[in-house]
Amino acid sequence: MKCPRCGFDNPAGFAFCGQCGNKLAAADDQLTPAEFDQLRLYLPSSLLDEWQFDLATPAPALVKQSTDQLYRLVDTTTTYLPAHIVDRILREPVPGQIGGKFVDGTLMFTDISGFTAMSERLSRTGREGAE
Repeated sequence: MKCPRCGFDNPAGFAFCGQCGNKLAAADDQLTPAEFDQLRLYLPSSLLDEWQFDLATPAPALVKQSTDQLYRLVDTTTTYLPAHIVDRILREPVPGQIGGKFVDGTLMFTDISGFTAMSERLSRTGREGAE
């Protein structure tokens, strides 16, 4: 386990850092350095700067701002993904997991000649023409 204080890579089973003596077991309500590295991907630099100074005991306002930012990102992202994928990811979150499935089907792109001109001409007659 990597020491959050000095960064020394300790062998498994150590309760204290072999380099600086810091207690290695992080409390359940504290971020580990690995978790903080994940947050770096999603939080703006202004919030990251505040976290750098208070990783062990962040201010409640900082936690709320960070949580709000993460909720906004999830909300924005889920708008563009199919609901069944969002449900599966939220039920079984695995950071960095890439998945998907193959589906048999056909995809067709078409371009109807003269469609734009026809739509513009019909829209001049009112709502019914445009529809």
